[in-house]
Amino acid sequence: NLNLRGYSNYLATNNNEADTFYIFNGKNGTSVNLEWDFTQIFNLKMTKLARYIKLNTYLFTDAGMLWNDQGNSGIRADAGLGTMWNLQLPKLANAEPLQVRVDFPIFLNRIPVGEESYLAFRWQIGLQKAF
Repeated sequence: NLNLRGYSNYLATNNNEADTFYIFNGKNGTSVNLEWDFTQIFNLKMTKLARYIKLNTYLFTDAGMLWNDQGNSGIRADAGLGTMWNLQLPKLANAEPLQVRVDFPIFLNRIPVGEESYLAFRWQIGLQKAF
């Protein structure tokens, strides 16, 4: 899915409903992903739990193009809000923290097959950083 969070596992179309494909099926592609972490603006802290749980909040935008047997997918872009929890288990202090991400790609520039709105509540959960 080229880290296009709004298009993960979605059925896409180029110009008509007959020309559909899954956005993650392709021979190659390119993408750009930007995140703006605004955690410090709100200074989110969780007292005693702050040693084990860190919460980051960010805005993101992704853009990319996928090439497959039907040609290229055209530029696909999304934008939204996300949060990432870094969980450090006390007994595993020397291990890397577990990262749980929840992203809400609210805007898509090209809607997937079957959807009617460019603005909608969409979500994606992931472990560790995707990029």
